[in-house]
Amino acid sequence: LMWAARKGALEIVKVLLDHGADVHARDKDGMTALIWAAKAGHPDVVESLLAHGAKVNVKDKDGMTALIWAAKEGDLAVTRVLLAHGADVHAGDKNGMTALLWAAKKWYLAVVKVLLAHGADPNVKDRYGRTALKVAAKIGHQEIVQLLRKAGAKE
Repeated sequence: LMWAARKGALEIVKVLLDHGADVHARDKDGMTALIWAAKAGHPDVVESLLAHGAKVNVKDKDGMTALIWAAKEGDLAVTRVLLAHGADVHAGDKNGMTALLWAAKKWYLAVVKVLLAHGADPNVKDRYGRTALKVAAKIGHQEIVQLLRKAGAKE
């Protein structure tokens, strides 16, 4: 199931799920089929896994949720599917990096916009005290800086 999810093989995913594949199974890194599908950018597979009971906020061994992976990869479609299914915009990885922090760090303006629209806190800090604003300002992405300030980000 994880292989099919990672490859975006929707029909194989559906057959496996219909024949009892464990949607909650994990690999050695704590990754589930949902996390793999989100990381690899397959919104249709993500949707199917969620429809079959996958837990939207499950974390891998590094504390990464499917939403954090989608934001880190800049995948707007997957981000939207996960948010529509109640993904936690405030979840952070083992270093406290939220989906918003990752999207700001990687220059994904559209993902930043969607996360803010779904209530992501622009003032959340990671374990090193960095906010999305600080990260975006450091790398010089002025559009993201302006967007975060407009959303209430403080220095």
